[in-house]
Amino acid sequence: MSKRKILDADICVFLQAAATCSPDYPYPEAKLDFLSTGKVVLRRIAHTLGYAPGSYDLRINRAGIAVSGEITLHTDDLYVRSHNRIAGR
Repeated sequence: MSKRKILDADICVFLQAAATCSPDYPYPEAKLDFLSTGKVVLRRIAHTLGYAPGSYDLRINRAGIAVSGEITLHTDDLYVRSHNRIAGR
């Protein structure tokens, strides 16, 4: 299996973690799942798009207990940020 392939299973785990990581579901493990799987998915996106390791910045902001935190993929020509938004805000 290619490291450059983004697997549907990874995306499903990431989306499930995002769905359960909210102030209504404030378990630390849900937040960690969201952040760690998000990092894997964004890294695979970078590799799939042809970015070499070291040519992009991948950051995690754990933030406070009331929010999901965020994962950011940043290059000279691409900026992707993933976070779980609170409904209505």
